[in-house]
Amino acid sequence: PGQRVPTVTVPRIRPPRHARTPRSRRIAASAGALALIILVGWTVWAFAIPRYENVPVVSGSTVARAEEILGSLGFSAAIGRQEFSAQVEAGSVLRTIPAAGARLEVDSEVLLILSRGPELFEVPRVIGVDEQAARDLLEGAGFRLDVRRDYSDAVPEGRVMAQNPNGGQEVLEGSVVTMTVSLGSAPVTVPSLAGQTASAAEEALRQAGFFVVLVEENSPTVEQGAVVRTDPIAGTDAPRGSTVLLVVSLGPRTFAMPDVRSSTREEALEVLGGLGLDVDVTVVPGSVGDKVVGQAPAPGETVQEGQRVTIYVLSP
Repeated sequence: PGQRVPTVTVPRIRPPRHARTPRSRRIAASAGALALIILVGWTVWAFAIPRYENVPVVSGSTVARAEEILGSLGFSAAIGRQEFSAQVEAGSVLRTIPAAGARLEVDSEVLLILSRGPELFEVPRVIGVDEQAARDLLEGAGFRLDVRRDYSDAVPEGRVMAQNPNGGQEVLEGSVVTMTVSLGSAPVTVPSLAGQTASAAEEALRQAGFFVVLVEENSPTVEQGAVVRTDPIAGTDAPRGSTVLLVVSLGPRTFAMPDVRSSTREEALEVLGGLGLDVDVTVVPGSVGDKVVGQAPAPGETVQEGQRVTIYVLSP
């Protein structure tokens, strides 16, 4: 009879312990290890390795805003001195130390330099000062000039009669200062006074603002006591307060009639014409020669400038 084959029991082999760990647990363990590595690395980076940032631009910002910007990058802010600036409002940040753009280690301090606003300078007082001296004062103080001129009865010619801005006022360096220089008294037109009496003419000139000097001279055409002319002449502009020469007529000049008998015709005309006499020449008919044989008025008689006289001459 057939024999029975004996049954063999094979022992069950158990896998290693880690092979029996669920996959989710392995992933969690790996993530934890990675997190630990990252934490350690961040700690080293944050505390052992220095970090740097560029200093930001905060010029023109308020102090509070500048501190906020700097703090966001890990910097601290300190307030430094103030400096003048015509571009940045007083109290705002003018610049930083270190300057904007500089590479700086985080946690470092950035110094804020604040603006004092524009620097102002006092305008010199130049009213009443000679023009050149005023120029020297203002330009020497750093100001630009706008020079104007006007007439003034109170301020002598060539001196400053007004300025803007006024002396003592504080303005920006390089500002324009307008100064007005006196031209002296305004010119006045000399009136026409010919033929007026001396007293009336003198009063008219004084009313116009002139000083008057009166002189007299003979005139064959203007009656005695009337105005012959003025100097400057009528119609001319002259400064108020200047002097006008008022020439008044003494009437025609009188003198003794000279004796021109026996003179030639030409000689007689020269002598009598030189005395301001108008000469008529009468030729004696039927005579021969070029000699004066008679005259009227007679020699020695009183004549006046401009008077008409007659000489009698021989026929040439």
